[in-house]
Amino acid sequence: MAKDKKVEQITDMEQDFAQWFTDVCTKAELVDYSGVKGLFILRPYGYAIWENIQKELDRMFKEGGHENVSMPMLIPESLLQKEKDHVEGFAPECAWVTVGGSEELPERLCIRPTSETLFCDHWSHIVHSWRDLPLKYNQWCSVLRWEKTTRPFLRGREFLWQEGHTLHETEAEAREETLHQLEVYADMCENYLAMPVIRGNKTEKEKFAGAVNTYTIECMMHDHKALQSGTSHYFGTGFAEQFNITFTDRENKQRYPHQTSWGMSTRIIGGIIMTKLATKRGYTSYIENTDTISRELLTGIIPKGKRGSIGEETIASITLEPLAWHLALIMIPTGLAHIITIYGSKALGIELPEFSIAFFVSLILYYVFQATKVNDSVDPKVINGFGNLISDYVVVFSLAMVQVDVIIKYAAPFLLLMLAGAGDELQGIKKGIMEMADALVITKADGDNVTMSQMAAREYANAMRLFPAQDSGWEPEVLTCSSVEQRGLDAVWDVIVRHHELMCQTGYFQAKRMEQNIAWMNEIIDYYLKYDFLHAPAVSEVLDFTQHQVESGKLPAITAAKRLLERFRGESAEGADGK
Repeated sequence: MAKDKKVEQITDMEQDFAQWFTDVCTKAELVDYSGVKGLFILRPYGYAIWENIQKELDRMFKEGGHENVSMPMLIPESLLQKEKDHVEGFAPECAWVTVGGSEELPERLCIRPTSETLFCDHWSHIVHSWRDLPLKYNQWCSVLRWEKTTRPFLRGREFLWQEGHTLHETEAEAREETLHQLEVYADMCENYLAMPVIRGNKTEKEKFAGAVNTYTIECMMHDHKALQSGTSHYFGTGFAEQFNITFTDRENKQRYPHQTSWGMSTRIIGGIIMTKLATKRGYTSYIENTDTISRELLTGIIPKGKRGSIGEETIASITLEPLAWHLALIMIPTGLAHIITIYGSKALGIELPEFSIAFFVSLILYYVFQATKVNDSVDPKVINGFGNLISDYVVVFSLAMVQVDVIIKYAAPFLLLMLAGAGDELQGIKKGIMEMADALVITKADGDNVTMSQMAAREYANAMRLFPAQDSGWEPEVLTCSSVEQRGLDAVWDVIVRHHELMCQTGYFQAKRMEQNIAWMNEIIDYYLKYDFLHAPAVSEVLDFTQHQVESGKLPAITAAKRLLERFRGESAEGADGK
């Protein structure tokens, strides 16, 4: 009865959405009103949600090398005045303390709307050398902004949040930090809160006061509008210049550091409520049961009666095969983009993105075709078919070039799919793939292939017992399944879930991810070292001649490599000496 009474007390969202939202927040016992307008009380349920968000975000921050600190609540007015843009941006929302005890204060104190000035003042005292950088701080606190209109979670005068502040030696490091933290917020929303987000860069008018760039994640709400759910700012050196934060760089010169700031608040809880409403209305959706997916999507085979035509003939086949004509339309921009990339990269001295160039070339040709009426002889269905075909071939041949053992090293889990009686078992054994698998699944276990699949499963299970035990403690399993008959799929999914749970419980998953990050770092280092080497003038001017000498047998490969490296090191040394 009490439950029904509470439901009756919630306003119909179609009549008054704002009141419906407020009713949900109060009747669900998430918040309550205080004696001061715009200052809400977070009740146990509401605060528990924030605690869970805080727990995961704090873990992510610390994994990124950030440390928690605590700054004062009050900011002297003179300190705020050091950054004029910042003050002007927040002036209408600032609340001031003018009396302490029974005495009027000699200077007004602002109750923090944010803490950039406090961090900057602190850093001006402790930063001296490039060795002091980077500084990566975060604080969990409340802030006060005197908003005119208020609503639970979405807009309050006082609210809980975290604000990260970092200081970096270079612009590149600071910008990388800015975008990385934006991805941390996106990860939290998408993978922990089930809130799809859109990433974007705020306009000059909308960006944070004093920021060079403001990046944001936005979530879709019930009314097709977006809610700003997390922001990340790149400040450049603006704050550092105003607060006289300088450091001695690696060349013993005085420089200004580059600064970032980023934050997420309890507003996200209001976003969770309205995102779920958007899902209920069909603006976003989640697959909860494979039964809702059509058989043709599950199997990839379209039954008779539902099969449509790929396209129509737009060119007379007696003069030119229509498929050849449409394939040519795909290959022309691709070929042009390839030529532009090769010669453009040589002329400019930088690597040009071939895919992006192909896109722009295709766009230009599209408008040319429109103007010349060539598009009248183009069938979009055939073009799309060819485009998808080429994309699939790119994927297939890319996979064929992948080092399987490298992928497996970081895969969690590694699921090996096999066919009974197709000779796959020999290939798997020869390449050592089977012993790296976390689970082996015999597919197409249906029809006349059931008995053979079961026999293959028993043989594989016996074989896998002979392999060394995995470091993770996981024991590989062998299963059979059929997508056509919908058998065994639940068991496969159960294996994946159990494997993931074990990996997380033992810390093995996190360890592998850290290894993966190190591997990526090393790959990036290798790429840029090779790029710098090949494009160094001292190397590039003799590279072709040296390669010809090696090809003709006039110069041993090891001697050639040593000579090129010596030239590269000599040029690098000269550059370092400023000669």
